[in-house]
Amino acid sequence: MKQFLRKISPFNNCADIPVALFIIKKILAFWVCYIAGLFLAEKILCRGIVLHTLKEKTPLMTAIIISTILFILPHWSSLFEPSDKKLYTLDY
Repeated sequence: MKQFLRKISPFNNCADIPVALFIIKKILAFWVCYIAGLFLAEKILCRGIVLHTLKEKTPLMTAIIISTILFILPHWSSLFEPSDKKLYTLDY
C-alpha cells in the first residue's frame, strides 16, 4: 500500500510516469489545497487572529463576543433567507 501511495502522490517527482499525468496530479493537488484553504481562512481569521488580538486588549468575554459578532456578520443575510432560495437545493 505504501508503494502504491508513493507512486500516485502528487508531491513526488517520479520520472517513470507520463508528463500529462504528473501535471494533472499537480493541478489536482493545487485545487484540493486551495479549497481546503478557503474553508479554513475564515476560521483562522475570526477565531485565531481577531480573537487573540482582542484578548490581549480587552477582557476575555468581550473578546469572545466581538469575535463571534465579526464571524456572524458575513453570514447574516443567509440566516434570514427564505428556505425556497437556499443555495444547495435539488429541483426535480
